[in-house]
Amino acid sequence: MKKHFFIYKLLLLTVFILFTTCYDPVFFRVASEVEPVEPLIKGSPTNIVAFKRAVYVASGIVLYQYTGTTRGSSEPKWYTAKKINGRFLQIASTEKYLYILHYSDTNPNKKTIEKMDETGNWTPVNVNTGSFNNIQNIYSANDTLFISAANVSNSAESYSFFYFSDAGVGGLLGSGEIKGAAYDGTDYYICTKEGVISIIDEAMDPTKDSKSSLEFTGLINLEDNNKTIAAITRDGVLYTVNKTTGGVSPLNVSFDNGRYSTGALAIWRDRNYTPRLLLAGRQDALEYSTDSGYTYGYMELRLDNNGPVGNFSEPGKNPITSDPDNDQFKSTIGKYPVNYILQTPIYIDSNMRLFASTQKNGVWSYKTRNGVPQWNAEADDDP
Repeated sequence: MKKHFFIYKLLLLTVFILFTTCYDPVFFRVASEVEPVEPLIKGSPTNIVAFKRAVYVASGIVLYQYTGTTRGSSEPKWYTAKKINGRFLQIASTEKYLYILHYSDTNPNKKTIEKMDETGNWTPVNVNTGSFNNIQNIYSANDTLFISAANVSNSAESYSFFYFSDAGVGGLLGSGEIKGAAYDGTDYYICTKEGVISIIDEAMDPTKDSKSSLEFTGLINLEDNNKTIAAITRDGVLYTVNKTTGGVSPLNVSFDNGRYSTGALAIWRDRNYTPRLLLAGRQDALEYSTDSGYTYGYMELRLDNNGPVGNFSEPGKNPITSDPDNDQFKSTIGKYPVNYILQTPIYIDSNMRLFASTQKNGVWSYKTRNGVPQWNAEADDDP
């Protein structure tokens, strides 16, 4: 009798353990995992931009083009737009041109900029950067390309930035390494890694130049009624730019637990094409914590007509979100640093697909696969 009672209690204990385990957050996270697929666009992709009726991204020697539903296809695909004998470094788009920054295998120390018009015709871009002959980055806003270039001499490295308009006019604008560019309909805004915010008018005349001790990683127009220009720091703290002084003011909005910003910034819109969220790429803390879990991916910040509302949160934590399943988010894109992110404009893709360039795991997207909305790598046989 005692033996049977002992077995009965052991059975009850086993059932209790299994029952409570099923409610453990780790269990749910494992249950939410989806099978990873082989990425079509591998490696460390460039930033992702929209130009005319397509989206572009590059990785290695290939520039890819995504035409969404503009070709009338219910199964949008990626196509090869251009191949080079070298490596693509960055791309940018203005009103009239798609720009690419790359180098050739024969001369990797010499960076080259080319531009493509809407007919697909490519031409070289020649900008006089003087002694700053090592081009590092390109950014765009409205009808202007901004170029960050380095001067390396006597083991000392300094940076300046230049502009090149769609009309073919260019010149020097200021000093520093560019980390973002934006336009508010009247003026251009540049942020540099060294903590400088420059405001430049339509005539390319710098009107304000404010320096701080901050290290900026990105800049964006929040597209609210005030056309707020926001800059994010390496520490994941969001600032707004004062358009009168060029100075910045903290918004009391930041990442949590010592996470860092990758510099990726994008606006997420609803079906009415209304800006609803600011998406910001997140990197894990430099010091490992046993309770940190997966803390890469990106964060969300709700927007209204006047700007940011509340604080950054993970996708799935609030009613307005780009991914309602937080556990699945953590087990997919939440495992990887996101360098760039873009939501496809509705005039290119009626699905408004969200794409991300990961640090070294290729291009990912959020869409329905096998009946389940999920983050996963873009693949050859994706719908």
